[in-house]
Amino acid sequence: GQKREAHVKVDLPALSARKINMSELASSLDSENINASAGDLDEGKAEYKVRAVGQFEKLSSIENTVIAHHPGGPVYLRDVGKAVFGYAEPIYLVRYKGKPVIAMGITREVGANVIDVMADVRSTIKRLNANMLKGKKLNIIQVYDETNYIHSAIGLVRSNLFIGSFLAIIVMLLFLRSGRPTVIVACSIPISIIGTFLTLYLLGRNLNVISLAGMAFAVGMVVDNAIVVLENIYRHLQMGEGLFEAARSGTVEVWGAILSSTLTTVAVFLPVVFIQQEAGQLFRDIAIAISSGVLLSMLVSITVIPMLSARILKKEHIHSGIAFTLTKGTSAFGKGISDTIIKMVAFITSHWKYKVITIVVLVGVSIFGSWVLVPPASYLPTGNRNLVFSFLILPPGYSVNESIRVGQQIEHHLKPYWSGKKKPAVKDFFFVGMGDFAFMGLTARDAEKAGTLIPLADSTWNNVPGVFGFAFQPSIFGKAKSGRGNTIDIEISGRDMSKVTRAGTLLFGALAHNKALGNKIPQPQPSNFMLGGPEIQLQPDREKLARAGVSWREAALTLRTVIDGAKIGDFHDKGKKIDLVLISDGKIVKHTEDVLQVPIYTSHGDIVPLGNLVHYVSTESQQEIDHIEEQRAVTLIVSPPKGMALEEAMGIIQNDIIAPLKKQGKISPDLKVHLAGTADKLLDTGKALAGGLLLALVITYLLMSSLFESFLYPLIIMFSVPLAAVGGFFGLRLIHIATGQPLDVLTMLGFVILIGTVVNNAILIIHQALNFIHEGKEPYESLIESVRSRLRPIFMSTTTTIFGMLPLVLMPGAGSELYRGLGAVLIGGLAVSTIFTLFLIPTLFSMIPDKWIVKREQQMP
Repeated sequence: GQKREAHVKVDLPALSARKINMSELASSLDSENINASAGDLDEGKAEYKVRAVGQFEKLSSIENTVIAHHPGGPVYLRDVGKAVFGYAEPIYLVRYKGKPVIAMGITREVGANVIDVMADVRSTIKRLNANMLKGKKLNIIQVYDETNYIHSAIGLVRSNLFIGSFLAIIVMLLFLRSGRPTVIVACSIPISIIGTFLTLYLLGRNLNVISLAGMAFAVGMVVDNAIVVLENIYRHLQMGEGLFEAARSGTVEVWGAILSSTLTTVAVFLPVVFIQQEAGQLFRDIAIAISSGVLLSMLVSITVIPMLSARILKKEHIHSGIAFTLTKGTSAFGKGISDTIIKMVAFITSHWKYKVITIVVLVGVSIFGSWVLVPPASYLPTGNRNLVFSFLILPPGYSVNESIRVGQQIEHHLKPYWSGKKKPAVKDFFFVGMGDFAFMGLTARDAEKAGTLIPLADSTWNNVPGVFGFAFQPSIFGKAKSGRGNTIDIEISGRDMSKVTRAGTLLFGALAHNKALGNKIPQPQPSNFMLGGPEIQLQPDREKLARAGVSWREAALTLRTVIDGAKIGDFHDKGKKIDLVLISDGKIVKHTEDVLQVPIYTSHGDIVPLGNLVHYVSTESQQEIDHIEEQRAVTLIVSPPKGMALEEAMGIIQNDIIAPLKKQGKISPDLKVHLAGTADKLLDTGKALAGGLLLALVITYLLMSSLFESFLYPLIIMFSVPLAAVGGFFGLRLIHIATGQPLDVLTMLGFVILIGTVVNNAILIIHQALNFIHEGKEPYESLIESVRSRLRPIFMSTTTTIFGMLPLVLMPGAGSELYRGLGAVLIGGLAVSTIFTLFLIPTLFSMIPDKWIVKREQQMP
């Protein structure tokens, strides 16, 4: 990139002939190039502002500036030079598919909607190409559009929402065997989901992939309350009650259980929404979406469902199903399973030995299974953006033009891929040369296969001597050039830069040759800390400078003027401020040895070469030094290979690489080596989630205690939580085998959500058993009857929830990596917990003495 400047080109021989040195010239221009306020002047009734206006606004004003007074008259700048518009030396150059281009980056304002912004950008580019740039051999090409991924991800989760809703309705139809009750329950889906859209709008939340995924997860949950109410209305109808009476009594009877299960589902999100880490934003979106849907479903279940049941259901539909031959077989199969479960529950609860064995086995299997199945953790998923970046580290001292020549070699290698002759097909390719550092970007014609470009990018620098690099897909949660979902920053810091550099170089080599980490080259920051760059140091000879009557400032200013140009002020060009640069008219320094021949005008009227006044030293030095906590530092950014969790990679780096080097004394004890970046964020978020998980358990327990007016019954219900954990880990393990899905922080959220959902089945069983006891039945009979009466709604609600979530887990595509692990945890946890709960919760309840239960329930109003 080049920026416009106003150049004062000086003829050094003409300047020296008039016995004017560079400092005098710069001082004259600086003192003349000012605007100043002179104060206020009152005259009569008016007050005048007085300003001294002398700032340069025309090139001719610069050339007419008097820079010295001699006996022969004033010396103007035009006598020793001229003022022209020019450009600064480029700090980088950009190429696109083998052609030099100008690159523009567009950054949206904070709070602006990215989809709206990109739509405006595309329309503006189209308009410019069709009008202003038409016929001028210029064209604007958009090489990357992040909204393509967003649109694809939103489209996928939207289709998953519809498919999940359809599957949930089909499951209900198979269970209910009648169209009318299925329609009644299905009404809760659109009402709850549309209400959730309204809630998000009122709360000022954007509709995104995460919030849509939350709605898709909620599809199966929102029918749970409706199923419980409708099934209980059915039960009352089968007992001979009228439609309106059954609708009222059936709803009232389960109202307490519905309230308990809904509040526990919502309450677990309370600790989550206050997490301040980066992932907290994602947690809040999904928490609001699911909580809104579930709360609305509770309102629907106690208002819409009984109303529709009283109006739509008919007595003759209670015992007859619709014309599906499959459902008759399903009914017989379901009755057989139901009878088997009831018999097993009755057998287990018949003797204390069977009770103890059941409790020990189920709880033990849950705890041991969770411990065995828990995988190492990662931070946030990287996603599958259609963009691959490659950073290249070139030999030290390379110029911008030399880095472009490296880019041209890489272009020659990649041209067959963007021209369609070789696979994988490349859509866009750009290269940015910045001296001894460069980077390039590629996009794929098939957006789903962007990852295949990484090996291609890695192969480009193999044939370029002295060049190495690293390629990666930027994370959807970071900036294009630097943001990655799972990276480890190894920060080496200390006071002695030589020790820091030596340790960084050792770690760089160890990481690059570690097979467990895939022999991947880490990204160093600063990029040249290992090699350094060539540097010429001109050190003043104070004695010679004093004898010549030359200040070191004068010598340094002259040197700067003849090499890059020295900024001496600002120039206002049509209202725009640009740099005013003093520069030599003619290239004096072309080679390193030429710096010693730069002419210096002395106070005695002589001209001497700079080499007579300085000491020349050729050395190497770092071009950039980073600091961490006020100490000099270098950072190595490590990207674990695909399929390796961040926690696993951290263990390898800490235990297999850093610890041995420290033990061998190769890393000085006074250096600090710290794992940071997303590694730090993973630890912080993990601690926050662990605290949130514990708080969710406490909130759920206390909430149920207040609703049941007992501390004992909620304690029994809470035993369903460890049963869910093993199922969650089992579901995650299966999906990890199939897709490589890690345990990232979004997936961890699934275990928090499970606390509020898996207790629902236990609440139904305990609540109904207490209802029967309150009606006068014996505790044992009430328990068995409770399991029998709640078995179908438990299976229905669990099955509809699982099938409602299933598309989110099984459907691949953009964005699925965000919620796939979360869905697997919820499905696995619900499935396993439902089966275990049917046996463990009745067993635990049966351990309570019958007399205590009867006495307590008789005292209840």
